[in-house]
Amino acid sequence: LDAWSLSPDSWEFSLHIGRLLLLQGRSKEALQHVQTGLALRPLNPTLRFFTGLALLQQEQKAGEGTEKEAALFLHQGLEHFVSQRCSESERGKNFLCSQENQDPFDPLSSLNPQFLRGLLTLGQLQQKATLSEKSMTPEQVYHIVAALAARSVSQFVCRSEASRQLEWVLLDAHFALLQRLIQQGEQQAKAAVDTQALVAKRCQALTALIRLTTISPCQELLD
Repeated sequence: LDAWSLSPDSWEFSLHIGRLLLLQGRSKEALQHVQTGLALRPLNPTLRFFTGLALLQQEQKAGEGTEKEAALFLHQGLEHFVSQRCSESERGKNFLCSQENQDPFDPLSSLNPQFLRGLLTLGQLQQKATLSEKSMTPEQVYHIVAALAARSVSQFVCRSEASRQLEWVLLDAHFALLQRLIQQGEQQAKAAVDTQALVAKRCQALTALIRLTTISPCQELLD
């Protein structure tokens, strides 16, 4: 940021200040910064992604139009991420190896809990059918987040605050998948027996996953 601060009118400065303000809960200021950057680079997927996050974190509840715009921006960020990984795969790396070579300072990196949290938010919006049928389903988004978080956690040799945040993302993604399975079972009465068996298996898997994390027992985990 010191280097970018020498050029406060640059879109990179606006992006990184904006996302740091989001982490601090200062969403109104964050939105101003990312929108300033977006005016300079209107098609930049990273700026669009964090603009989407900022729109949803304003004090005033987001309306349907704002949610749709935010979901579109978040989805474009996810598409860009997948496109980048696939491009690297085509150059001779497999998809998982391309993840290992990510720049940890890239805001759209699976090593960044803020990015993965944004994808979880996209999944929640998609449960409302915010975007068209051509976009990813909530289940697809949650599966992607779970896979990325698991891979990212495995890359940490020593446990740290960053790895714990990723563990939380991993648990939240699997819990979201469990909730979706339960909801689908309630909507499909004929498949109730099969769904109950799947729910039981996923509950067992989630319990085992919780035991494997370094997260200490707490009320948030119980909730």
